[in-house]
Amino acid sequence: MKRLFSLFITCLLPLTMAGSLKTAKDTTAMDVSALRWLSTISQGRDLMDNDHDAEGATENEQALLKRIREMKSEGCDAIRLSVCWDTSFYDSRCRSFAPAWLDHIQRIVDDCLCLNLKVILNFHQTEMPCDYTHQEENNKILTDLWRQTATRFRNYDGRLAFSGIDGVKNADDKFPTEENTAVIDSYNQTFVSAVRKTGGRNVYRNLFIQPLAGSISNGLAFLHFPLDGTPGRLAVEFHDNPTDDGIESCQTKRVFDRINQLWIEKGYGVILCSADAEIVGAAQEHNITMFLKEE
Repeated sequence: MKRLFSLFITCLLPLTMAGSLKTAKDTTAMDVSALRWLSTISQGRDLMDNDHDAEGATENEQALLKRIREMKSEGCDAIRLSVCWDTSFYDSRCRSFAPAWLDHIQRIVDDCLCLNLKVILNFHQTEMPCDYTHQEENNKILTDLWRQTATRFRNYDGRLAFSGIDGVKNADDKFPTEENTAVIDSYNQTFVSAVRKTGGRNVYRNLFIQPLAGSISNGLAFLHFPLDGTPGRLAVEFHDNPTDDGIESCQTKRVFDRINQLWIEKGYGVILCSADAEIVGAAQEHNITMFLKEE
C-alpha cells in the first residue's frame, strides 16, 4: 500500500507543479548568444557518464566528480553531461525523473560551475522512434521531462546550456524520409518550447538542437530550426566526425565551409561532440566548437 501511495504521489508531481512552472523572465547573466557561448570554449570534453546509472548514482558520484576535477586540471573548460541515456532513467508512465536522480545531476552541475566550467545538459534518446506512430506520445514525454529538468535549473546562470534530443534515429539507420524529417523537427520544437515556457533565465538560455542521428549530412540536407521567441540562442549539435559520416577526409574542409556558410555566418552556433582530435585544427579554423571523446 505504501509503495502504491508513493507511486501515486510521484505521478502527480508533474501535474501539481504545472501551475507554478513559469516565472518572470530573468536576463541576469544571460546576455551571451549561442555562437559567442561556444566560441569561448577552448577544450570541451564529452563526459562518458554511462557508468553512473539511476541505481548506482550515489556510489559512482565521487569518482565522477574526481574525474571532472582531473579534466579541469588538463585544460578542460566545458563539460557535456547526460541527464538520461535511455528510457530506464525515467518513469515512462508518469513521464518524469525521480527527484533523487535530478538531485544527483544537480550536484554534478553545481560542482562543475564551482570549477567555473560551462555545462551542457543533454538528453540521450536512442530508444525514441522517429515516426508518426510515436510522434504524439514522444512529444508528451519530451515536454514533461524537459519541463521538469528546466524548472529545476531555471535560476542557473548562462554557463549552463541545454541540449535536446541526442541520438534519435530512424529504423535501421536509413536515409531520412519526409516523415523522419517532420518528426525530428517536431521534437526539436517541443524541446525549445518546453524550456522557454518554464520562464526565468530559461527564456534566454542557449539551447542546442540536433538533426536525425546527430548526422552532419542529415543536418546539412534536412535540418529546420524551430521557432524561438529569443533570437540568437540556438545552436546545431552534431555527434559524428565528417569522416564517420560517409565523407572522405579530403572533403572535410568543404563540409566545414558549408556549415560555416549555412549556420555560423547567420549567427547560429555549431558544436561537434564525441569528436576525434585529428580534426581539431580544421574545426577551429571554421569556428566550430568541439567536445572531445572522453576515453
